[in-house]
Amino acid sequence: MDLDAFLAVAVDLLGVPSTADRPDQLRRAGGYVRRILDGEKPGDLPVQLPTKYEMIVNMKTAKAFGLIPPPSLLARVDEIIE
Repeated sequence: MDLDAFLAVAVDLLGVPSTADRPDQLRRAGGYVRRILDGEKPGDLPVQLPTKYEMIVNMKTAKAFGLIPPPSLLARVDEIIE
C-alpha cells in the first residue's frame, strides 16, 4: 500500500486531522533530484521536513467519538469528509 492510499484509509477510518501537502513534497523532491543529477551526493543533502500541511476532518468519525469541531476550526480545514 502506498502512502497516499494509507493516508486516505487513515482519514476515512480514524479521522486523521492533518497530513503533509503532497504536491508541495513532490515539488521539493524534484529539486533534490536535480541536485543529485548535477553531482551532489545524496548523503550530503539536508533533511527537509514538510512546510505545508493539509487539514482534513472526518465528521462521521468525530461524531462517533462524541466530538464536535468548533466552527472556527471547520472554517480553516482544507477538506471535510461527511
